[in-house]
Amino acid sequence: MKQAALMLAVFFASCVYAPKIVHLHPFTPNAIGQKIEGICVSVEPFSDGRERIREIGGNRNGMGMPAGEVRTFDDVASWVQVHVRDAIVQAGGNACSDASPKYTLRGKITKLYVDEYMYLDGRIEVQLELVRGDTLIFNENVVAKHRQLSHAASDGEFTDTIYNTLDVLADQVVLDVMNATAT
Repeated sequence: MKQAALMLAVFFASCVYAPKIVHLHPFTPNAIGQKIEGICVSVEPFSDGRERIREIGGNRNGMGMPAGEVRTFDDVASWVQVHVRDAIVQAGGNACSDASPKYTLRGKITKLYVDEYMYLDGRIEVQLELVRGDTLIFNENVVAKHRQLSHAASDGEFTDTIYNTLDVLADQVVLDVMNATAT
């Protein structure tokens, strides 16, 4: 009986997965071809409104049951803010002269997650506020999604998915700012 219990313990221990760790490094935004002209957009530091700030994903086994977490020890809010800022600058939203209209973009991360089960599904949600002086231009929840096929649920696949999802978010923010500031 003790031998059977020991074998079961070894079996169940082998089913436990160590958390995957994803490192969030700055990277160059994909150019979307849209241009923001003649305005100055400053992007304030974003805040992180998620309850579990280290958890950014999870993977599931073949039966769909949770098999492990995906974590980061990097500053998620800063990573998202820097990428959005760089995308706005790349699109031309840094025409900061005395004559150009000046806008401020603020953001709060409400979700950043990659779920793995057959596919890797990335999702980032940011509550954004664009103001000009004391005037609110928009206050909206921007949602970005990206899906790709999972081959082995490696750390690299989780990294690729979250990076691609961030590019989708940055493209959407650039379009939103461009549309909101068009005269």
